[in-house]
Amino acid sequence: MPLTTLAPATITEQLDSFGRSLISHPYNGGLLLSEGVHWLAENVDLRRVLGFIIEARKLNRVKAEAFQVYVLIVNRKDRLAYLRVQDGDGETLHGVNLPYADFPLNELTIWVIDGVAMLRNEY
Repeated sequence: MPLTTLAPATITEQLDSFGRSLISHPYNGGLLLSEGVHWLAENVDLRRVLGFIIEARKLNRVKAEAFQVYVLIVNRKDRLAYLRVQDGDGETLHGVNLPYADFPLNELTIWVIDGVAMLRNEY
């Protein structure tokens, strides 16, 4: 489904509907996706976010953390985004600026716990 057909409110409502699940979907780079993150990957262009997660997990500083928090912040005015990974205590381990950010939400948080990417409400 093209990105432009889903309104931010619709995406948020769908993401809020996901809860704890034992189902995970294999993705590139050894990453597993929860039901919610898999839905995002299927319905919203999440390639750059997931690509960042895969690359960041290769860094020693990130690899050492079993609990990783990935936060995407979108600046609509400048059409830019900042994507960072933090440890469980909120310390930023790595970050990158993304030009031409067309992600439909202003912010997205994905937790990666033991190689499974999930939404906060899926933990």
